[in-house]
Amino acid sequence: MPWKKNGLNAAAAERHYDTENNPILIGYWNPNECGRNKKDTYARHTIGELQNSSGRYGNATWYNTSGKNALPYRNGSSTTGQNTVNVQMNINFTIRDVDMDKASTIKRNDFGLNQCPGSRYAKVIADLDKTVFKDLIGNTSDGVFYSRTLVPLENWNP
Repeated sequence: MPWKKNGLNAAAAERHYDTENNPILIGYWNPNECGRNKKDTYARHTIGELQNSSGRYGNATWYNTSGKNALPYRNGSSTTGQNTVNVQMNINFTIRDVDMDKASTIKRNDFGLNQCPGSRYAKVIADLDKTVFKDLIGNTSDGVFYSRTLVPLENWNP
């Protein structure tokens, strides 16, 4: 079982999802499915402890074929006056398919996913280009896989 390598056990009963309990409103430019203002956009506050070497766990999805890889952490460019950047644009981060214990280091070059409260995207920690997604799990038919991200922080703001 390849997912048992390095102590990474991805048995369904043991899966843990790092979700944002109180996402921050960062702007008003993307529609969402929260039932609130249809243009509210939310992001995660931070990615955990300042020196957390275990990464964040959740789902990874694919959403484009244009080389875009998105993380849902606040970006500082908002229409709400919030200007703290946690995770910079164009940084490299590591995404790992926990089940297959296969990883890839890729560039963050897009913002997302909207982390609006109650959203079906609350468990998603990365939104990937279709090619990156396929390279990691071998297909795109499922559209989602359980993953871990290791992301460098610009600032730590819990």
